[in-house]
Amino acid sequence: MKFTVAALLGVTSAALSEKQLIHNQLVALSGLVSEFDAPEKDAIFNRIAERKDELANQLLAHPEHTESILSEVATLKGLVRTVDAQNYNGAMSLMEARKEQLKSQLVSLVLPEKPDDVKPADYKFPKDVTEANKVDLIK
Repeated sequence: MKFTVAALLGVTSAALSEKQLIHNQLVALSGLVSEFDAPEKDAIFNRIAERKDELANQLLAHPEHTESILSEVATLKGLVRTVDAQNYNGAMSLMEARKEQLKSQLVSLVLPEKPDDVKPADYKFPKDVTEANKVDLIK
């Protein structure tokens, strides 16, 4: 997953781009997943609290990304409920669904919508997509 995310993030700027925001959310999600290697409620809740504080700061600094940030907050609330009930499989399912949602958003930012009149064989990838990551993008 790290390679795919890194390959899709080609642009850097002073402002937080949508790509960078999604990258940050995927990295934070990866950190939460690592807490489930040996699930301990307090450690998981501490990680969630840290992320909530990061999101509060991001919301103040980048109000243009309010919708995406609030979507992650909703996921964190769901995680708190499932972890509190010691439903770790449910928590992992929530995080997997969030990861897929973020990956889908990232791909839609990188690949333009395919016009209806373009046949799959005629479709041209954007110039910034390399041969190595075309396969990952199609999956």
